[in-house]
Amino acid sequence: MTNNSGDNTHFGLIRSIDESGIEVGVEAPIACSSCEVSSSCGLSEKEEKIIHIKVGDPSHFVGERVSLVYKEELSTKALLLVYILPMLVIVFALLLVSHFTSNELIIGLSALFSLIPYFLLIKLFSKRIDRIFSFSIAKAKDEIQPKLNT
Repeated sequence: MTNNSGDNTHFGLIRSIDESGIEVGVEAPIACSSCEVSSSCGLSEKEEKIIHIKVGDPSHFVGERVSLVYKEELSTKALLLVYILPMLVIVFALLLVSHFTSNELIIGLSALFSLIPYFLLIKLFSKRIDRIFSFSIAKAKDEIQPKLNT
């Protein structure tokens, strides 16, 4: 569900609360529910995602229906970080190594191994990335909230 302010809102149930934060179960939306073969392809099965939110708000309780909101601009940043930048690293490595050798095995392996430093950097900055890509939690409004399985 998307609201007008450019934020995405998902509804869920609080599964647990502890000192590290709140875990919320969110039912993943079905992208292909209107497809005629959705029952046989296996991709349309509903699946609950558990989202951990690093905030300890004492006003929430286990079993409460809440809304999780994240900024739409974060989707673009995540796309850039996870798909586009690694692809650019591979293309750059392909072009660079192919300039020095014509051995396709070496070119291909070097392109693949060029992702190792990239993902090590992602791991190194994971705490900072977690702060950037975070959900905010709010009490769900009954009139716009879908019914969730408990």
